[in-house]
Amino acid sequence: MGEKTQMMNLDNITNSHIKAVLDSCSERVRKIIIDRFVKRLSHKEIFPQYDITVEQVASIISNYIFSERDRRILCDHFINGYTYEEIAERHELSTVQVKRIVYKNEVTVFKHL
Repeated sequence: MGEKTQMMNLDNITNSHIKAVLDSCSERVRKIIIDRFVKRLSHKEIFPQYDITVEQVASIISNYIFSERDRRILCDHFINGYTYEEIAERHELSTVQVKRIVYKNEVTVFKHL
C-alpha cells in the first residue's frame, strides 16, 4: 500500500499575491514568509511594488479562516509579527501546535489576496 502525499497547489499564487503580503508585513514576518513560503515558489519573481494593506490581510483571515482560535493565531503571526514562541505563550499552546495552525492556514490566506 503506497503512502499518499497531498501536495499544496501553489499555481494560483500570483506575483501580486506575494508582493501584497510582503509589503504589508513587518520585517520579521516578511522574513518568515520568504523563508517558509516564497522559497517554495521558485517559479515566481518578487517585485518591489505591492498593493495591499494590513486591513485587507485581516479581512481575509476573518472571512476565510473559520476557527476563532486559528484567526487569532494568524493575526498574531502575520499582522502583529509575533514569533511562534510568543504566540504559543499567549494562547497556552505548544510551539509545534502554533506552527501547525499557521502552516495549515497560510495557503488559504495567500490564495485570497
